[in-house]
Amino acid sequence: MLQGYVKIYRKTMNSSVWQDPELFRLWMYCLMKATHTKHKTLVEKQEITLYPGQFITGRFKLQFEYNKGLAPRKQVRDTTLWNWLKKLKKFGNVDIKSYNKFSIVTIIHWNDYQESLTTKSQQNDNNLPANIQQSDTNKNGNNAENDKNGKKKDGQKQAFDQASIFYQLAYRLYQRIIEHNPNHKKPNLENWAIHIKRMIELDNRGEEEIKYVIDWCQKNTFWQGHILSTAKLREKFDHLVIQSNTEKSKAAKNKEIPKYPNEVGANEGLNESGTKEFGHVRLFK
Repeated sequence: MLQGYVKIYRKTMNSSVWQDPELFRLWMYCLMKATHTKHKTLVEKQEITLYPGQFITGRFKLQFEYNKGLAPRKQVRDTTLWNWLKKLKKFGNVDIKSYNKFSIVTIIHWNDYQESLTTKSQQNDNNLPANIQQSDTNKNGNNAENDKNGKKKDGQKQAFDQASIFYQLAYRLYQRIIEHNPNHKKPNLENWAIHIKRMIELDNRGEEEIKYVIDWCQKNTFWQGHILSTAKLREKFDHLVIQSNTEKSKAAKNKEIPKYPNEVGANEGLNESGTKEFGHVRLFK
């Protein structure tokens, strides 16, 4: 497990994680624990398949391994560590899927910490272009027409910072897709982010609204086989909103349980003859 290496970019020094030494230690722990190959492991007599960038943990295991080698006064409680892990999820560093007795943590953009910038896989359409791994630049100079077409002025495709909401929402859809189809080909997330940008800036879609629709459509047995890109998400967005709202309304109505006669109190509804009356039916006590 201690063999190999991961890549760390210098721009990490500009992140919120870098500003908190304890949180940064936890982030490094996650990177070091993640597997680099697909394999199966046994947890609580259950066979679990782990994919590159994932590892299995729990509150007490995390506490033991994080605190290993630390002076007692610097050791951190299990509940605190778990809250920090959730903070990493909020920052977009990891995703957490919890089960009854364990959790699977997934490193977001795992390939960025493994592959070389010159590897062939990064030159393919289904991987990130190298320009997204360069230092942060101000990309607000594009005019409205360039944003609409998803192009820079020099004709190259627009690059998105991985921390941008456009990229994060694109990645969210990809993550939801591979939850039910792990072999789904990794898309060009740069292109996917372009459609998210259009949804927010041109279609006036809200961030939380997009998150909800992404999660809902990938749980729906029909739509999860049809919404396989952000372009299709944008195209069918109104249909998805209407259908999800209809589904919520039906669910709410199903929760309204009518009050049957046998639920009435012992002395409620008794007439003079000692019977209970419900409409035209008399129930003798």
